[in-house]
Amino acid sequence: MSPRAREGHVPRAQADPSGRGAPACAGRTLFDLWFCWPKQCCAFTRAVASPNSGRGAFWWVTCPGGVSGSAWRGGAGGGSGGGVTGGVAAAGGGGWAFVLRTERLVLRRFSAEDAGALSAYRSDPEVARYQSWEPPVPLSRALLLADEMGEADPGAPGWFQYAVVLDGELVGDIGVHLHEDLRNADIGYTFARAHQGKGYATEAVARVLEDLFTVRGVEEVGAECDSRNVASAKLVARLGFRLVERVEQAEWFKGELIDSLVFRLSAREWRRNGGGQAG
Repeated sequence: MSPRAREGHVPRAQADPSGRGAPACAGRTLFDLWFCWPKQCCAFTRAVASPNSGRGAFWWVTCPGGVSGSAWRGGAGGGSGGGVTGGVAAAGGGGWAFVLRTERLVLRRFSAEDAGALSAYRSDPEVARYQSWEPPVPLSRALLLADEMGEADPGAPGWFQYAVVLDGELVGDIGVHLHEDLRNADIGYTFARAHQGKGYATEAVARVLEDLFTVRGVEEVGAECDSRNVASAKLVARLGFRLVERVEQAEWFKGELIDSLVFRLSAREWRRNGGGQAG
């Protein structure tokens, strides 16, 4: 699968009927403010993310201590335990930090600190075999990639890349390509060889699909892979994707004429299949 990606504007704000709001939290990060929300540390303004999601809302956070931004808080039964599952940003930072969580993983925005690990696994010939780049990927290139991916807008049409982190270590990345209509998307992924075959890719992709279908209102997600990439084909099939086309001699790729497999998964199919319960 080929990765990359983007997401996250805050919709029209509505006054918070609870009237929450309180003292400054000087010196705290936005994550600190968010997790102390039940203690009413700062002012929160509700902004509904999707009229059809029914899974919570974005909250715009303002604090006299100088920190502001927005975050998604899941509704009853939604997201990952009602934690931060959407965009948050420090005031004046210019970039959004988009965070999704699973039982074992954290999916977040890329940063310069990820460049070393990114360079390492993308330089592995086996990892790059079915991907668009040629190894090795030097650290200088990885730094540029991490910066580029870290600046992407996850709510705009185009690509947004999630850094997939296990116990503080970057182990892979997932790309989401949001179409111009914001209702269709494509997905791809890359994982370090040492972390393949352990269910991490399935877990991470399932979480991204949940976000796309329940929070962002995406109606269909596509995936495409080299017909020889059996592991990727099995992964998307396990998550409920249906094979819609096998394109014979689809393209000349790395010195070979290859066939391509095209998969699709609609929001309706995803819900009918149990909402991301991998089979």
